[in-house]
Amino acid sequence: MDGSGIEPALPAWTRFACRGWRDEGVATPRGSPPAAGIERLGLAPLLFRALRDRQDARAGLFAAAYHRAAGQNLALFGPMARARDTLLDHGITPLLIKGGAFLLRHAPGDLGVRALADLDVLVGPERFDEALARLTEAGWRRLVPALRYSSRVAPAIALVSTGARGISTQLDLHRHLAQWPLLKELPARAIAQAETVGGWPMISVAHSVLLVAAHRTRHAFANDARDLVDLAAAATAIDDAAWARVVEEGAGLGLTGALYAVMRQAAWWLDEEDGAIARRAAALRSRLHPARAALLDRLADPAFVLARSSPWAGPLGRNFGVFPAAFHAPWRSLVAAIVFLPRRALEGR
Repeated sequence: MDGSGIEPALPAWTRFACRGWRDEGVATPRGSPPAAGIERLGLAPLLFRALRDRQDARAGLFAAAYHRAAGQNLALFGPMARARDTLLDHGITPLLIKGGAFLLRHAPGDLGVRALADLDVLVGPERFDEALARLTEAGWRRLVPALRYSSRVAPAIALVSTGARGISTQLDLHRHLAQWPLLKELPARAIAQAETVGGWPMISVAHSVLLVAAHRTRHAFANDARDLVDLAAAATAIDDAAWARVVEEGAGLGLTGALYAVMRQAAWWLDEEDGAIARRAAALRSRLHPARAALLDRLADPAFVLARSSPWAGPLGRNFGVFPAAFHAPWRSLVAAIVFLPRRALEGR
């Protein structure tokens, strides 16, 4: 490992995993892949797919992770489809977001390329209580007991359902897409502009880009690389005209800084010096005050992608450093931080 604790071969192999699973023209790195680092970043199933498609024997190193993901995901979508139908029967749109949306949109015939622990579904604040009641009637229960304060301000709650064989399935039911009041307008827009894929109402490609920006900001730009795979797939599918609309909507939501930070991380991770992602990151930077851009360069160091750690990841650094820098909504950021910290204390996590 180098002085940062990152295996020297890890950048090349993660870039190959992200690009190679969709493009067989991408060259395979030489040598042995750093299996521990690949697992840590959540990319083992994706790398298996890329190597298997090239009939590369090194795929065997990641076969177990791929088949485990495929089995888990197959077991997950059955109960989730029933939950979806329960909500649709009552006129509630269960918008599939995050990893589940990525799988059904970009790899519908290969559910093993990304491991899912749960499915995330957005119903919005207006229908949230009704959706929770309907799912409770259908046998879903809270994973964590309700707290009078916390349950009203959390962006999502985790629900579980136990099948006949004793296998539990988890669904994260979202009222918001970020800590309230950040992005409070986005749920209604995302639901109104839903696409339907594989029988699921699904977040649009454009809104999935904004969601990645918000999600990585919430984790101080140091969560694993899977959402950057989502970002790369979505951003490359959006032409320049559509991208301009994404940027304008992001600006209206106060997301320009967050979007710049994640696009810069993605461009570095994919080693794109003059590709579409790098060009779009540079254009976003030009919309920022130089001081804010410089601060984000520090708070969202691209190396955090591989290290999965950040000195700003603690509650104070994230809520009073990352949030105000990334979100162009200072009063909302302050309210979100004030709301978020007591909730963390009450829940003990």
